[in-house]
Amino acid sequence: MLLFPDDFSRMLQALGIGFAAGSYFGAQLRLARNMRRSRTEDAAARRRRILAETLALMQRGEYARAQEVLSPLSREAPDDLLVAYRVAQVLTETGPPPAAQAAWKRLRALDRHGIYKEQLRIHETRSEH
Repeated sequence: MLLFPDDFSRMLQALGIGFAAGSYFGAQLRLARNMRRSRTEDAAARRRRILAETLALMQRGEYARAQEVLSPLSREAPDDLLVAYRVAQVLTETGPPPAAQAAWKRLRALDRHGIYKEQLRIHETRSEH
């Protein structure tokens, strides 16, 4: 509740209330925007951390552990192109061949701009032999 001295006119009181209400709503909007940005930044940092850990594990040949680390991210972001690529790589080393083939097929479907065109070609060449 806002308290105004008696010598403030009704117009000045109304302006004060309007200013207070505007400030309150503006603060609520900024809070929501900042919380949304924070969640987005947290999710991006978590994604980067998981992908970096997955790559490090793959480079050490620990594909089973890489699959464990990557699994939650692949469920949370099924349309993430880099995650799909890492899943295909990991499943090629650890999973049954049908699962690996499905992962590469999924990558091809997601890669509308041909970012992983060369990797897909190499995989297809290897799988033919």
